[in-house]
Amino acid sequence: RALGHTSLEALPVGNVVDLFSYVPDDEKIRFAMLEKSTDGLHYLPLETAGEGTTQSVLFKQTDPNPAEGLNYYRLRVFYLGGNQQWSPVRVVDFHAPDEWAIFPNPASDNLHIQWKTSLGKPANILVVNQLGQTIYEEVLPKIEDDIHTINTRQWHEGNYFVLISVDGRKPVGKTVSVLR
Repeated sequence: RALGHTSLEALPVGNVVDLFSYVPDDEKIRFAMLEKSTDGLHYLPLETAGEGTTQSVLFKQTDPNPAEGLNYYRLRVFYLGGNQQWSPVRVVDFHAPDEWAIFPNPASDNLHIQWKTSLGKPANILVVNQLGQTIYEEVLPKIEDDIHTINTRQWHEGNYFVLISVDGRKPVGKTVSVLR
C-alpha cells in the first residue's frame, strides 16, 4: 500500500540525481530503503536508513550513476509489525549535460568549440553581440569532429554570447571576447 505522509523528491543536478525523503514516526519504523529502477518494474536498493529507529527518518541520498533516460525512485518502509509501504514513485528523465568548451578566449581570428561528450549528435550554434543581435548561426546535423572552428575575422572587438543546443536540449551559453 502507498504511504500517506511520506515524501520523496528526486532532482537531477549535473551528472547525478539528488534524492530527499522523509518518513514520519506515525508507526514504529524498522528501517526505510530507497529503491531505483530503470524500467519502473524491477527495483534495486540504493540505500537503507533509520535502521532500528522509532523516530522520523529524514535522509538525503545521491544517485551517482543515473541511467540515461527514465529513472524511477521510490521509498520502501519496513515497520516493526512486519508491514511494508511504498512512497509514490518519482520519475526523473535524466540526460547527462553535454559538455563543450570554447577557446581561445579572448579570440582574434578564430573561435574553437571543443566537443567533449556530443559527437554524433545534432547541434545549433548561435552567437549574439552585446545588443542581442545574432551575428552567427549554424546548424550542425551531426557533430563529426572534436573541434569546430568559427571564423571571427569579420566580428568587431567586444563581448559575445555563444548559445549551443545539442540534440534539441535546452541551450547552454558561454561568453567569449574578441580582441585584435
